[in-house]
Amino acid sequence: MIRPKELTSLIPENSAVLFPGADSVSVETLLPRPKCIILIDGTWDSAKRLLTNSPTLRGLPRAHLPSKDGAPLFRVRRPPANVPGARSTAEAAADAVEVLDGEAGVDAARALRHAVHEASELQLRFVRMKGADKVPHRTERRGYVPGLYEESQSKREGDGEAVLAKVEDSST
Repeated sequence: MIRPKELTSLIPENSAVLFPGADSVSVETLLPRPKCIILIDGTWDSAKRLLTNSPTLRGLPRAHLPSKDGAPLFRVRRPPANVPGARSTAEAAADAVEVLDGEAGVDAARALRHAVHEASELQLRFVRMKGADKVPHRTERRGYVPGLYEESQSKREGDGEAVLAKVEDSST
């Protein structure tokens, strides 16, 4: 576990936190260009809580990514409805690399998006193979969506493949 004093020493000067909100600016317009973008990995609620409770992170500029249409690649969890363009941490990392590094970041972003898609599909295949009723669900968890794993396989595969193809086409 990283303690707050240790966290401060790990963050380079000219860093920003990637987390949307009323006080965030588009990552494209951050000046000076950040040397380091910090992404908080966790559920939306836990990430927001961490950002709110950390004086170190709260003291950094906040940035958000441009909105994007379409379903997220990581389809195991649904994004919160109140956050337009919400995506998984890995998808956000891919988008940030592409936005900040331009052409130099396209290949890295594409590889990361492909890994996210494959990890999502692998997890969904496991659930379907085992049977959704045999996979333990934390139904008490805030944000639990009943029936998420029970959606038809063809619908999920169609959506995911179309999203991945669209992402790869736009990156070339």
